[in-house]
Formats: sequence, structure tokens, C-alpha cells
Amino acid sequence: MKSSLWIKTLFRSPVRTIVTWVLLLAAAFQFTLSLTDYLSTRKGLEEAKERMKGALSLEHAPGLYASGIPSHFNLFLLTDPTAPGTGMPNYPTENYHPQNITETELRSLSAIPGVDGTEIRTMTAGVSDYLRPDVEFHEFCYEARLILEAEVAEKTIIDSDRGMINAGYYTLVLKSISVLGGDEALLPIEADGSCRLLVPVSPEEDRGQADILKGIYDTNAAYGRAAAVWLQNKLFAADAENLQIGRRYIFAARVEPWLSDYAGLPRLVLGDDTLLDWWPYFTDITDLPEDYLEGEDFAPLRELIQVTNDDWNTLDVVYTGDMSVIRRVTDLRLVPAEGRFLEPEDAGKPVCVVNADFAYANGLSLGDTLRLKLGDYPMEQHEVLGAVASARGRYAKNWTEREFTIVGTWRDINQGDYLKEDQIWAYSDATVFVPSSFLPEGAKKADRSPGEVTLLIDADSMNDFVKNELPKLAAEGWITYWNDRGWPQMEEELRLVVQAALYKLLAFSVATLLVIALTVYLFISRRSRDYAILRALGMEKGGSGKSLTIPLLCLTLAAVIPGAAIALLWYGRGGEQVNAISLLGVPVLILLPMLAALLMVKRMGNISPLTLLQSKRRQK
Repeated sequence: MKSSLWIKTLFRSPVRTIVTWVLLLAAAFQFTLSLTDYLSTRKGLEEAKERMKGALSLEHAPGLYASGIPSHFNLFLLTDPTAPGTGMPNYPTENYHPQNITETELRSLSAIPGVDGTEIRTMTAGVSDYLRPDVEFHEFCYEARLILEAEVAEKTIIDSDRGMINAGYYTLVLKSISVLGGDEALLPIEADGSCRLLVPVSPEEDRGQADILKGIYDTNAAYGRAAAVWLQNKLFAADAENLQIGRRYIFAARVEPWLSDYAGLPRLVLGDDTLLDWWPYFTDITDLPEDYLEGEDFAPLRELIQVTNDDWNTLDVVYTGDMSVIRRVTDLRLVPAEGRFLEPEDAGKPVCVVNADFAYANGLSLGDTLRLKLGDYPMEQHEVLGAVASARGRYAKNWTEREFTIVGTWRDINQGDYLKEDQIWAYSDATVFVPSSFLPEGAKKADRSPGEVTLLIDADSMNDFVKNELPKLAAEGWITYWNDRGWPQMEEELRLVVQAALYKLLAFSVATLLVIALTVYLFISRRSRDYAILRALGMEKGGSGKSLTIPLLCLTLAAVIPGAAIALLWYGRGGEQVNAISLLGVPVLILLPMLAALLMVKRMGNISPLTLLQSKRRQK
């Protein structure tokens, strides 16, 4: 059969040809669009189910502050063996920090039916180019240490204990002050360039007898024991008497503004118990050469100066694989301010999420680079102390420099003053979250604080887990914090969307079949006279049939392929992901008209040409 014959057949009735093309184009567009919508929503449901995990946090006992531990004793809440006060006699460790979840317990918890994984978070120090957020000066501010070199100009003894556990005070007036470590802006300088320093002293008879303070607080004996330990590290009268006017000293002092409101005491106070086994509260350097700091004996002081300076730029770097399962996030207290949170897909990517106030204070925006010197010493998550070195031994030995791109900022809305209720679950404003893949090798540890562990529950297992496993954990003495993250409601809504998409697909599938049947019928039946004439002229059935089917095939290809392409482009115009399986509808839409056409041609082939011509004449 000559190609000119089916081309003439195609364009003999241009209006009919165009109508047929439009109908097939519309059918292909609507069917492909509804198929893509159904497949995409169904895939979205499966992906959401795969991504969604229930979040379970748990601990052995209630929050510390819920147990009546005084909030200003947060310094002693660390399990860190190098934490301030650890190792001192009578230190009531078990009363001041949560019981760790051991490695054995973690393995046992991970084996519970329905548990699909364990999200482990670790915190280390990260020294940055930027200052920490504004420090809240409470009764003990860890970053407010100052290392001073100064001459004693005056020395005054105050005998009143002013209601505190000290026997009295010395007030020193310092001059010719040089700040070796810490923020110089904190130094309360007088108009004449001098500065007052408070030196609290304890009675000499109490030296080595700190047990006298046990039970001093009837409502909390543990508090009394801790106060006794605190006293052991204080200055006694004989120590303070060694301070001489006219001599030059190095002072390890601390700025505590609350003292200014306490009967006019100086806000700069000498010493704190973070200096245990590190460096004396004061050191006479009057007769030492100018380069005394370079001597080997002063190596600990050089370390103290470095730590003191670094603490002002130290961020709490939390290494996490998925921020969305952190308890404070699932409780909707820690929320995104800008950008996004870290996701499992960020593993290996140098990205981070910082506190919104920290970013604002330092002029940082999304897309900016944050350079960090990461320490390899693992810290325990604690909202107040965080990752500052504070005490000797908490400063990492090995450091790795990394650069991270800021992809989001976070803010804690602190509902119900939750930060003060239990600080092991919360984060300071100096916290920056980075992917777990950047955790320094030496920072890995076995036992975990409760705030560092989240059990992930598979979406399909949530109902059984809540019904069967949570009661077992409670019976074993665990306090659990379960959050399904809204999955039951989300799943129901997604299923309704998929169901609606399926009904739409079925409706348009029926409509598409009707359109195909109608267009094929009109195209073939309207050209049955041409088919009969070719048969009457002696052309075989196959050749006569091709004069109809080949034009229809060309017309179908010209309609279905553009129609499907337009549907895919239309669906993806808003950024929606197009499911490639939708393209399988194209061959179906091409095959169906051809099958219908072949059936009609075969049926006409069983009728004589004369009968077909007479039938067409009667139709006219």
C-alpha cells in the first residue's frame, strides 16, 4: 500500500481528524494526570511511613528538679568524672545527676519488638570565631572567670558573715591591672582605674572539718553535704593573710553581679571550686621575671588562660542524625526559626543548625559558614553548663577544624518554664547541631545520659508497641516519654488523599475508555466507504485495513505523547515529584485505540464490499 493512500485518508476530512486528535489528546492528558496523581500520593504515603518513626525517650528516675534538688546547684549535676566537685569526699554524686543508660541496657532496649533504631546524640566543645549568646548571670556563671595580674593597693577586713557560710571577707583594691584571661569588659573598673576584689574566708578552725555542715539544711541533707564539700575548697583566714599590700599577684577571680546587690559587696570575687588541682586562687609574682608565664611551672596557668578565653567562644556542638526525634522537638518546644532542621540525608554533609539568637547576635544568616574547632572530649548534655571547659580535664586534648554551612536556625519557646524543670533534656542558646558523621573519633562513649538517647519505633508497629511494650517498660521501672509525632492522624489523612486519587483515577479511566471507543468508532466507521471501495477495486483485506489503521496510529501517537507530556509538566509545575511509572500509561493509551480499530476493521472484513456500500448509502 502506497503511503500517499493513508495520508489522503488522514486528511480527506480535516475537521474530523482534528476533532479525533483533540479527543485523544484530552483523554491522554486527563488519564496521565490522574494516574500520576494517584501514583505520587501513594508513593508519598509509603515514603512518609518509611520516614516516620515514633520517638521514645526514657529515664530511670524523675527529673532532678522535680525531686527537689535546688536549681542553683546545677554545677554538680554532671556525671562527667572531671566535673567540678567530683572526687571530693562526701560528694553526693547519686543525688545530683540522672542515672545513665548503660550500653547493656541500650542493647536490650534496641531489641524490643517494634524498635527500628536508636538515635544517639553526643556533645563536645566547638570553639568558634563568635561569642556565645548573652550569658545569664546566676549564682554561678561558668564563663565569667577572669585571670588577672594586679597589685594590691588596699586590704580591708569585714568580720560580718552576712548570713552566709563564710566567717568573713577581705576586700582588696587592685591597681595596675592586666587581664590575662577572660572578657575584659566584665572587669568592674572604678574611675581611677582600680578594681575591688572580694576574698571570702572561712574560720580557721573549720579547716579539714567540713562535716560540720552536714545536715545544716534539714529539708535537704544532700544539699548540706554538698555545701560541706564546697567549703573544703574555700580560702581560710591564714591563706588570706598572706596577701600583702604593694605586692603583685595573679588572681583567679570570678564576676558575680548578684553580690553587688548584697549589701554592696564587690561583684568580683576570688576563686571557685572549678580550680581544684589546677591553679591556686592567687599567686605572688612580684619577684618573678617578666617572662614568667613561659616557664614550665606555669604550664597549668597557661592552660587555665587558654580555657578561660576559649570558654567565651565555646559552642555546645551536638552531633545528631535526625533533629526531628529529639524529645524537646517532638514536644513542640524547640522549633525551627528559619530554614530547616538536620535530617538523616544530611549525613556526611558539612551543614549545621544554630540558635536564632546566637545567629542574630553575631550577624549570621542562612548560607553563611560557621568555622568550628571540634574537641574530642565527650560532654554530658546539660542546658546550663553545656560544653564549656570550666574545670580542668574537660578541655579536649585533640581538636579538628571544620567549616559548616548554616541551613537552619532554632528557637526554644520554653513552654511552662521547662528549661528549669529538667535541664538534661534542654539545650543552651549556644548549641549548634551538626550531623553525627562529624563526631570526633575520641568522643565516642558507651553509657548515655537519658537526654542523649531516643528509641525509634517503626510506623507500622506503633499501635502494638504502645499496647504491649510500653506497659512492660513501666513495669521494669522506666519512666517513658512517648510521642507518636502525630502519625495516626497523618496516616489517616494521607490514606484519604490516596483514596480520593484512586477514585478519580477510576472515574477518568472509564471516561478515557469511552472517549477512545467513541473516537475509534467515528474514525473507522466514517471511513468504511473508502474501505469498501478499495476492497471492490481488488485490494486485499490487509491493505484496505492498513489504509485506516495506519492513519489512526499516527493520529494516536500525535495526540497521546504530547498529551501525556503536558500532563506530567502540568503536575510537576509546583515542584511536585513526578512518578516515572506514570509513563507506563502511554503505551496503554496507544495500544487501546489500535486494538479497538483492529477489531472494527476485522468485523468490516467479514462483510462484503457491496453490503458496506449499500449500508453507507442507506445511512446517508
